[in-house]
Amino acid sequence: MNKNVTDKYIHSIYSLLPYHGAEEKRYIEDLRNSVEDYIEDEPEANNDTLIAEFGEPTEVVRDYVETLDIDLLIRKISTRELFRKLVSIVLIATVLALSIYATYLHRSYLDFKNSIITEEETTIIEEGSQSE
Repeated sequence: MNKNVTDKYIHSIYSLLPYHGAEEKRYIEDLRNSVEDYIEDEPEANNDTLIAEFGEPTEVVRDYVETLDIDLLIRKISTRELFRKLVSIVLIATVLALSIYATYLHRSYLDFKNSIITEEETTIIEEGSQSE
């Protein structure tokens, strides 16, 4: 159960971080180790005792962000946003290209289907037999 408490507390902090780079992962890993050490010493610990010992997740994230170089953080966030926009544009372009290609294939299929002779009408005219 204490592993679940640890995971829940750490996840709540991780999800509040504005950026998830190598430094943040290292910080979370160090925090996880501290929380696990605390739980080893206090086996009855729950989420409330973790908050009392380490702080509310929002406070922990705020304290961490205050230690960062703001310009670097802004550049990282901007880069991430640019990457997300770029990926979105590529995905939209890919979907659009595939839609156009699928339309082309469907039209080609219909043209091919219409070019195949499936019925033929034959008229038979008898020669030599005239009614008088």
